[in-house]
Amino acid sequence: VPISVGGNNLILAYLRPPEASTPALACGLQLAAAAIVFPIMVATEGLSGFWHLPDAALGALAWATASQVVTFLVVLEVARRAGPIHAAQINYVIVAAGFLWAFALFNERLSAWIWCALGAMMAGLALAHAGMEQAQREAAQGTPTRR
Repeated sequence: VPISVGGNNLILAYLRPPEASTPALACGLQLAAAAIVFPIMVATEGLSGFWHLPDAALGALAWATASQVVTFLVVLEVARRAGPIHAAQINYVIVAAGFLWAFALFNERLSAWIWCALGAMMAGLALAHAGMEQAQREAAQGTPTRR
């Protein structure tokens, strides 16, 4: 999965058609994913609809859809503006937001392990950001980057 996500971020940053808008690209990616998944769904589970689901399930489906739309738009726009490394950092935000929304909306009690994991994740993000800034300063000064 990490290799696929990394490859996806590189593709988003370097193979993006220059004339494509972010909303058009997000729509195309979602339609392509649906075109891939639809025949697999029909072959394995048969054609099934969601109109018979209770209102709560439809509401959850609507929220999940909305969050995916926002996530795709943000990742694509960040990749366009700042490159693949910054776009990859959205994964940190998604995980942290999931825990915080569960806490805020559903009053879930987050264990000490979750808080420690979030702290470690944020520390890793801060270190990665500091490393990128140092590499940019060294590149601007013509200083070779240490390995």
